[in-house]
Amino acid sequence: MKKHTGVTSLKDIIRIAVLGWALAGIPVQAGLVVSEGFGGSDGTGLDGRTPDGINLPGRTWQRNGGASGRSDIQGAMMNVRCMDGLAYPIASSGTYIKSPVMTLQVDLRVGTLNRMGVGVGFTASPGTANSTLAFIGLTVDQNGTLKEWNGVPGDPQTPIGQVAWAGSGGAAFTADSWHTLTYTVNLLTGMLSNISLSGSTADYTPLQVIVNAGLTDAATGYLAVAADSLTGVGNGNIDNLQLAAEPTPLPDVTLSVAGSPMAEAGGVAAIIATLSTPYTDAVTVNLAFSGTATVDSDYTRTGTSIVIPAGNLSNGVVLRAIPDTVYKRKDETIVVDIVSVIHATANLAQRLMATITEDDPVPPFPVTAGQRGTVTCLDYPAITYDIYLPAGYSAQGTPLPILYTFNPSGGGMVGDFRNVCSTLKIIVVGVTGVANGVGWDPICREMYAVTRDVRQRVVFDPTAEMASGVSGGGWASYYFSRFRPQHVAGVYAMGSWMGVLSPGSYSILDWVPCNMLVARSTGTTDTNAKAYLTADKNFLLSCGAPVTDWDFTGGHVVSPDAQKTSALTWILNTRTLAGTNDRATAETQAANWRGRIQAGTRQDVLREAVDTLASHPRSWFAYQAQAILDELMNDPKFLTQDVTDLGLGDMLNNFFYFTARGAALTGDMQTYQSAMRALTGISGVYGDRSGGYYALLSQFGFAPPVGNLSVTGRIDTV
Repeated sequence: MKKHTGVTSLKDIIRIAVLGWALAGIPVQAGLVVSEGFGGSDGTGLDGRTPDGINLPGRTWQRNGGASGRSDIQGAMMNVRCMDGLAYPIASSGTYIKSPVMTLQVDLRVGTLNRMGVGVGFTASPGTANSTLAFIGLTVDQNGTLKEWNGVPGDPQTPIGQVAWAGSGGAAFTADSWHTLTYTVNLLTGMLSNISLSGSTADYTPLQVIVNAGLTDAATGYLAVAADSLTGVGNGNIDNLQLAAEPTPLPDVTLSVAGSPMAEAGGVAAIIATLSTPYTDAVTVNLAFSGTATVDSDYTRTGTSIVIPAGNLSNGVVLRAIPDTVYKRKDETIVVDIVSVIHATANLAQRLMATITEDDPVPPFPVTAGQRGTVTCLDYPAITYDIYLPAGYSAQGTPLPILYTFNPSGGGMVGDFRNVCSTLKIIVVGVTGVANGVGWDPICREMYAVTRDVRQRVVFDPTAEMASGVSGGGWASYYFSRFRPQHVAGVYAMGSWMGVLSPGSYSILDWVPCNMLVARSTGTTDTNAKAYLTADKNFLLSCGAPVTDWDFTGGHVVSPDAQKTSALTWILNTRTLAGTNDRATAETQAANWRGRIQAGTRQDVLREAVDTLASHPRSWFAYQAQAILDELMNDPKFLTQDVTDLGLGDMLNNFFYFTARGAALTGDMQTYQSAMRALTGISGVYGDRSGGYYALLSQFGFAPPVGNLSVTGRIDTV
């Protein structure tokens, strides 16, 4: 005789999809695992019998003791108090993996003489004859009280929690009526959920936690049913038992760093991967390391993968700094990205940075006032430059003008300008690696490295930054003004032209910054240079660049000192001078920006610095804005900043483009990626520049968010 009808089958109400483990390639048993209608009237008939419905071939019910001769129990019985019980093995074995999240459902009738009650749950072992069983799960007693058991054996067991019956509409519990008990167990969290007993409106939230033995994989090796009678004569009935695997979401992985910044003298930091919930299999997080620090030279690491053991929440790899005696101007960075994960999910855009703090003393600048010498770039030791500091130069004194020089044969032109600049009190820099025929990539690399080193180590007047060269060096000077459009106040070209193939054949890429002063001196017999003077001047004026010319008797040679003096003096006297308090005001603004970056408002600081760079060119304000942007772009957080409508115009386009190009060519990949990211928010990017963008993307790639070029040449995010 069937005891209960009209109960919806569990397999009809549970959405079966163990997506998490399936995605990880683990054969978790999905859907209905066990169903049993308990046909017959004798426990003996169940011992060794296969359940009515299973997805576990080769397994049968197991009986401990004398679960026979109980004709008043229509179904299986487990006497947890002493002898009788039936259980079914559900432990992982072979290709079958037990799901960590399972839902149990059973129809039950309690009867009137039950103390522990009737219910369904788990046990670690079915035990042997006359043994006391350890039951984990929920039962209902003769009063309708739902009791929770924690797997600790006893005679009788003591419940660890219970919630009284609360009938719908105040209805009393009827022990002889059938009720449906349903709940979900989660072996990952050790929690119960979705607890319900048909007919009751009680709040079963207090029963969600199993304590002591807990809901572990080992403690739930068997599915078990309980019917513990007060007299030893079972009179509780059970039917329609079902166990189903629920969807098991993969845990999320979050990276964090501890111990950073770390001292260069053996400091230690850790990259830690933490799961949102424990998992029943080991989770592997594969990492990629980049940054300015070099493994095994600047630091060691214990691995490139983090393995979180099954059941644990976190683990990590250890980074240890290696001491050295070489000063580096910037603290070295170790950038960590997630490449892939196994048995978990992760946001692959996560990026961490550990910092090695420089502790070596700052080396003195190798050239003193009144002297000329060769300087090695601190950040780029493969690149050197020539420099002359006029007498009276002092890092604590009045900032002096600065002149970058370029020679078609390489080496710069410090020697050619030393006498004039000694008198005019101008710092002269020779960019030695720039020469005719070397190609624009080496030129960009030299300009990027030298200007960054000079900005960090030499004090100069940013309203008086100039560039000069003869012949191809003059061409490089025009190029330099595009490389640093927000800073160059003037170009002095000697016997030179703008580099176009023929007069009048200018493209938008020949553009120079508006209001940049152009001084030119040409020998009277310099036929080639003179052929371009008028056309170049007309184009320069169309860009908004004022032009003044000088002649001297001679050919295609370096201009005499008289013309040099006149040209440089004109630029210095015509430029926009700094206000009395501009330097102090700009330094205060920079300190404010840095404080706000530390406080977490870097987004607003980014936009303000870009606006300042665009609106206050050739000034102390642009100088400080450049320094702030350098710091922001050197941080991996820049790739997550909103750059929508960041700026407008050719000057910002050139600034970020040449920053990206120079950074990539010197190996400063963080700044490269940041500058390319910034370009996605700059309007006014000319299509003619698209070839340069494509070349950078093709050669150096672009970390997420990925950059793409539209037909107009603007980089847009995908």
